[in-house]
Amino acid sequence: MSGNPCNFSVLPWHIPKSIENFVPEYSRFFVYNEYSLFFAWRSNLSLILTLRRDKDVLSSQKPLQSQIITSTEPILDILLLDNFIYFVSSSGLFQVLSSTGKNNSATVLKHLDTCKSFSLNTAFNLSAVKRVLAATSIPNHSLQNGFAVITCAQDNGTLNAEIYSVSQNSTSQVDSHLEFSSNIYSDRSPLDAGRCTCHFLEQSQATTLFSDCKDADVLLVGLSSGQLFCVPFLLTAKKLGIRLSPRLIFQSHWSIIGLTYSPDVSNIFVFLQGGTVLKISPVLNRSMNSNSIPLSFNSFTLSHPVKCYSAPTCEQLIVSDGFNTSLIHLLAPDQTQVDMISVKGITTMSSVLEDNLIIASSSHSIFYLLNPASTLFKEEQSHFPWAGCDLDLSLQLVQEMQAQTAILSEVKNKLKEEDGLIKALSSVSRSPLMAKFFTIDVKVFGNHEEQSGQSSETTDSNDFLEKTYTKFVISIQINNNSPEDFPSSLWKMSLEFRSADGLAATRHIPLTRTFSSDFPFCARFNIPFAVEISSLPLEVKAYLLAEIKENKEKREWLKMSLATAVLDVSHFVSAFSQAPQVSCIEAYDIADCVNQIHSPMSGSDSQTDDLQERCLVSCVIPVPEEFRQHSKIVDKILSNCTHCNSAIKNKHFYEQGDKTVIWLKFSHKTLNIVLRKSCSSITISSAHLDFFHCFKLHLTSIFKDCKSDCDNEHDVACTKAKNLNAVLETLSLEEALDHKKILAIYQDLRNNVSPQMY
Repeated sequence: MSGNPCNFSVLPWHIPKSIENFVPEYSRFFVYNEYSLFFAWRSNLSLILTLRRDKDVLSSQKPLQSQIITSTEPILDILLLDNFIYFVSSSGLFQVLSSTGKNNSATVLKHLDTCKSFSLNTAFNLSAVKRVLAATSIPNHSLQNGFAVITCAQDNGTLNAEIYSVSQNSTSQVDSHLEFSSNIYSDRSPLDAGRCTCHFLEQSQATTLFSDCKDADVLLVGLSSGQLFCVPFLLTAKKLGIRLSPRLIFQSHWSIIGLTYSPDVSNIFVFLQGGTVLKISPVLNRSMNSNSIPLSFNSFTLSHPVKCYSAPTCEQLIVSDGFNTSLIHLLAPDQTQVDMISVKGITTMSSVLEDNLIIASSSHSIFYLLNPASTLFKEEQSHFPWAGCDLDLSLQLVQEMQAQTAILSEVKNKLKEEDGLIKALSSVSRSPLMAKFFTIDVKVFGNHEEQSGQSSETTDSNDFLEKTYTKFVISIQINNNSPEDFPSSLWKMSLEFRSADGLAATRHIPLTRTFSSDFPFCARFNIPFAVEISSLPLEVKAYLLAEIKENKEKREWLKMSLATAVLDVSHFVSAFSQAPQVSCIEAYDIADCVNQIHSPMSGSDSQTDDLQERCLVSCVIPVPEEFRQHSKIVDKILSNCTHCNSAIKNKHFYEQGDKTVIWLKFSHKTLNIVLRKSCSSITISSAHLDFFHCFKLHLTSIFKDCKSDCDNEHDVACTKAKNLNAVLETLSLEEALDHKKILAIYQDLRNNVSPQMY
């Protein structure tokens, strides 16, 4: 069996445009003869609607009058006292609602037929040293024009329940008279009670629940601290001076949001903030003493917290958390059924008790009329016979639907494109902040190796050793660690290459799929220009480009910087365990070279150039202690090299003698690295000054942040050797070489520096 748990309708009421964002937090509904007034307020603003009292047309009638009224202070509650309507503030200020029109009067309900507008006037003010937490009216047969308030003393936090009566003097001034008060709670420090709730039960109602409070009216007080008090009052003239003590009847760690009772006052419902609803009922046929209250407590917990509530009938409750709304059926003392109502966003509810109706206000400025008593159930599915249709008309309808669907699809695509552009603009504006979420990984391969599909890690042939690379293949992977995705329909990848000698090139690569954290960007292609030693270091910058406008004359692009990679000489060298043939020639001592150059028997200029090619330039670089193992040194200095044969990675290769030589090759230029068993330093040598200098900078950069534990004498020797090598490098670039200076420098290196290095 399925059904609609609650019948509801949308009321044709509207909030004035001047306060379109007004969301009611509390509401009241007052009825008098043929008219009724509806109040919905929040803070110091209140919406007042004047209606006709007609149950049958309530769901469809428009308000006779609608007005927004502003209070001088935030509104705590609105009370009806003998045709007077008072706006109550937490400061104790009472303002009376007056009508203006044919008859200007504070008795608003009597003149609704001639009322044109409403106004607020100050009526009276309670004690300024107390803060009002809650207020409720008292029926006239209990106390004429009476009301009850819960006050909190500003100095010591004492809570009192106070009873007042209102009267008018001969000058039509309104006065309040404190009949008596009862202390509820005392504390040395002020009690942060917040907004509490209270309800007044007259004698006939109170006797049903509290049989031990005979001839007494009862004030129920629920505090945000989770305590529920029963405060009895004797309001008859004969017993006016008798005071009864308040009683604590319930306590919880959840705040009490509100109290209500069924129309026959047989049950009290306490709503707790966590979503628990407590039902308090009298216990029949139970012996009691003067210190006990014969009550039974039953509770159930909702799936959502409580914001507003109502009890329209004895068997039903309606509860909302500001979004979801539940209809609770009280089937038995320990059995309930909870149904969800399809009305969303209810923030406050007011009961029309005599009609069992509820007026609900919502957060989206719509008012509903709920009728929980009209529960509709559908016993069985209705079946309708097939009546046939006009085929031509059906085809026409289908064609129209297809056309409308195509239009909707086009609109959807345009909205999707605009949404993508908005996200793209947002991403580009935050580009400096998002750069940390992108990383780039670059590997370089020789173009011969890429074309043949072979890897230099497993190749030791002389053919491979003799290959020279000036053009390289680059493999790039860019990782997106940000929470954003970049669809291929909008974005493309742009890679910019810039060399040290001023060469530049740009390559645009379309994305084949969405660039996200799950799918990095990968590409492999030739570096767009020949790489020489003078080109290094090579800078690679990655960008994302999005085209936001395209026409015949102009294109506009968005550019988002991702990451940058710098490729130094270590990315382009090949490493071998044996010398390439181009380097398997004897290197001359620099002194012998100088003697041959100055010898009168020296040959032509070509012979001099050949001698210079055979002159090795060396440099000793200390190794930090944490890297003084062959494997660690090799991993450190060749971490970017993808052209290493297998022997270099074999640890037995370094155990064959006192020193191990690794050969590096770039194009036709070579360099050797000497590793000794102590691993305290490495020596690099090369006959090609530019290659030597470039690789020395690489080693200096990777060890510059590491601390060496070499002694002072060794440090001084290293520094002196570096300075002398720098002078040699400078002299070698001069056109007219001073060979005597070169010889003096060489002798200084051999006699004064070398003995201190080893």
